[in-house]
Amino acid sequence: MTFNSHKAKISSLKFHDNDTLLFSGSFDTNIIGWDIIAENKFCKLKGHKKSIESIKFSYKSPDILSSFCLDGYLKIWNTKTASLIN
Repeated sequence: MTFNSHKAKISSLKFHDNDTLLFSGSFDTNIIGWDIIAENKFCKLKGHKKSIESIKFSYKSPDILSSFCLDGYLKIWNTKTASLIN
């Protein structure tokens, strides 16, 4: 499978706990959620100003994703609602 949506290199990949959702962070400043069964993009998380360095899911809540970026900010996202928490 090939998923095309980022406009720059991917810098981080993480599977959701259910193993059918994959999230990719990129040098294009976006995080994209992919449904690997349906083979499509289901959300796009935008808010960083520079390249995404890493993404990680919370151990306490699998729908909470944190992202760290070269702009110096750590952002917390709700992946169910595709919204920024902080």
